[in-house]
Amino acid sequence: MSHKFTSESLRKRIKLMKGMLSHSEPEHPSVQIGYWKSNDGTIESPVANGDKSPTDGKAVYANCPNGHTKTQSNGHTNGRAYGSPNGRLNGHTSDNNAPNIHRLDGSIKLGRRYEVVSRKRHVREDIITGESPKSVSFKGVDSPTESSDGKGSETDSGDTLIPDAASTTPRITSFETSSTFVDARTAFRVWPDAELSFQRQVIEKYETGSKLWTKEGLRDIEEKIASENPVKIPAFAGKDYVFEKELGVTYQVEFHGYQALAFPPSHRPNGMPYSSLSLKSMPFDYSESRSHEVELDVFHKCTALWLANPIGQHFYSMFMKLPLPPYINKIACFDLGSITAKPADTYPHIRQAIYRHAAALTIIECLHKRFGSKIRLYSQDTTYTSECVKVLHKKGFSIIGQHGAGGFAEIDDTTLVFAPNPSFCVKEVVADIAQPAAMFWNTVLSPQESEKATTSTLPLELDDRLTSHYYQPEADPDTPRVRGLIENYDRHPFPVTNLFGSVSLYTRSGMSVCHA
Repeated sequence: MSHKFTSESLRKRIKLMKGMLSHSEPEHPSVQIGYWKSNDGTIESPVANGDKSPTDGKAVYANCPNGHTKTQSNGHTNGRAYGSPNGRLNGHTSDNNAPNIHRLDGSIKLGRRYEVVSRKRHVREDIITGESPKSVSFKGVDSPTESSDGKGSETDSGDTLIPDAASTTPRITSFETSSTFVDARTAFRVWPDAELSFQRQVIEKYETGSKLWTKEGLRDIEEKIASENPVKIPAFAGKDYVFEKELGVTYQVEFHGYQALAFPPSHRPNGMPYSSLSLKSMPFDYSESRSHEVELDVFHKCTALWLANPIGQHFYSMFMKLPLPPYINKIACFDLGSITAKPADTYPHIRQAIYRHAAALTIIECLHKRFGSKIRLYSQDTTYTSECVKVLHKKGFSIIGQHGAGGFAEIDDTTLVFAPNPSFCVKEVVADIAQPAAMFWNTVLSPQESEKATTSTLPLELDDRLTSHYYQPEADPDTPRVRGLIENYDRHPFPVTNLFGSVSLYTRSGMSVCHA
């Protein structure tokens, strides 16, 4: 068959062929609005709730539960990449659940794996955090430079923010309870030689037996916060420094243990003193707190629920039958949580704080029934409101350590320490200053168990296809000195609950049940 080609027809054919070569098939509509292809080949619902609108080839999700906009452009998602948002508590995706985008031409666009920081075993929902971490002014040899006018910038709330030594590395005063995205820049960092020198000094002093805390030092810092300005704070490595307080601001002690000083997290700013103590403000909101009469009635109702709950009944049985020293004459509670900061009937974490205080009263009841002794009950928590103090005083509690340090000075060999799932290194402080009669706190893990518990589940992708797992810091870590302390104790595990976490009762070795 012959064909006639005119110049006009050739131009049309060439134009048509160019169009076919440059034409790309439009993607399936599901890609534009952020749908994922499931394992059975069907198209499922969007990866997260919220309005969807295509923007420059990206699927943008607005009105998300956490108030942030999610952009699906690089294969990363917040939470599990299937129908329900945040399908897993820790935000990890597994290899089998890696999201694949279905294209019209049959090809598969592989979704990149990602990882976020999982909730640590110390995290409690009732930990009250401020609106933003504050920078701190350090005066001394290693102090950061101040602003040009010598003053820090002031926020709308009146808090003064003084810049750190490295303005690009903000100071984080406490580990957040919510999951945050992790990449190589936040999981790893290069430490300056000066910082590494201080960290090496911390290790050397710790291994030679130097104490991070003493009872005298804890009493002293508690008194200084209440009466002095500026406050001189001793350093464990390097030189002491001076902290300038702001008028009208209440401060509490923040503890930095061996793990935090010798192997600090990547967010620690350069120039921050290597001290086991520092000060931070307490920007807690108590606007919803009610009168102590109302709160006392709520406390009684929650106590009744605690006693009728299987967890409370098992707790009672444990302290009634396990071997305990008959000479225990006081109980020291730490970080049990505020019981009146918000209405308990609306906020479950407030009720859980009441249950923990009710558990302390259960211990008193058990010890009195078994040994007939009179037990003093102390409690320290910097989140207590004035109504908390009134309610707890009526229930027999003595509130100690208003600024978060003095309560530890009350611990001796006749004390039972009650500190389940705290938000700071309670075990490390106790291991330095005392050998209590018994402890009910987070289960102490071996180095191998601790490494497994604190290592990221999925590896982090680095440059050139290198991957690495990374360490996830804990608020109440198990250090060599903590493990040395419990060598003289017997461990009695308690079932894992969302009220206490993974805890155990530690009693003096060789105790006999005949004391009951």
